[in-house]
Amino acid sequence: MLRRPRQLMKKVKQKTKPLDKLRCLSSLISMIDSYRAMVLVAPEKVEYRAAESGIPGIRSEVRGVMHDINRIVKAIRAERKLYNLIRLSLVLKIAAAAPLVALLIILLIGWQGGQTHLLRIFTIFPLMVLFIVVLPNAFLIFDYFVRMRIAEFKGKKVRGVQRSVERLRDTAQRLIFKLNILTERWGVDPEKVTIRLYHSDYDGILIKKKPSFLLPYYVAVPVLGGESEEEA
Repeated sequence: MLRRPRQLMKKVKQKTKPLDKLRCLSSLISMIDSYRAMVLVAPEKVEYRAAESGIPGIRSEVRGVMHDINRIVKAIRAERKLYNLIRLSLVLKIAAAAPLVALLIILLIGWQGGQTHLLRIFTIFPLMVLFIVVLPNAFLIFDYFVRMRIAEFKGKKVRGVQRSVERLRDTAQRLIFKLNILTERWGVDPEKVTIRLYHSDYDGILIKKKPSFLLPYYVAVPVLGGESEEEA
């Protein structure tokens, strides 16, 4: 089981402004949700964020699922093939996304800055095929394969992973309700409190953006006194 460094926890400086506290809580929700998707975050960061929020009751909520978080981390690392596939998927994503971002920057500079010579790169057919077709599709295919392997892994009950995932979902839901209540109580604009989620099966959220090639998660905001919704 992974344990937090005591030195790290001693340095926690709690947030004081309402907006900072809410953003800290939304970040914590994102971390907990990421474990449901098997996107690992260092467990000590989860505890640190809970302490940093300074919101009463949040640390006890997190302590209640730390066993589940550590179980998921330990189980994934024990599955060396799956662990390596997840890491390789991240590398391939960067390899696929970086050229697209670079091409966009070159296009903006060449178009707005009048440096038309930079646009000649778009006439190099093999590079365009590699950057725009081959790498992105290779990532999407590989990522789909990894998602399927993760789904199979989550279905294993021998390590209690599925039960841990369900408890994390319940905890994230309670924290979302807490976020909604505090956002309304403190009079904060919900649009300023975004939550990055790999799952959209929560109540009390408004989906602002759906996952895309560059962003594999939903971007949501709290819904004050309402059910989960989705923008058209």
